Amino acid sequence: MSPEPDEEREIKGLIDAFNAEQATKPEQDLFTQRKRLADAERKLQVKTAKKATEDVRIARAGFQ
Repeated sequence: MSPEPDEEREIKGLIDAFNAEQATKPEQDLFTQRKRLADAERKLQVKTAKKATEDVRIARAGFQ
């Protein structure tokens, strides 16, 4: 928790950076699914399309 030598500080920094990166991954995935859902719903308001319907189904499944 409190690294003393330079090597330990460097390793802790790398671990902290990795953990921070991993924490944002679920948020990025959620954003992607929400965008996909919104795009598909906009397409469906204009015209029913098989791809848009499928995108809505996939995006909604990502929220469960």
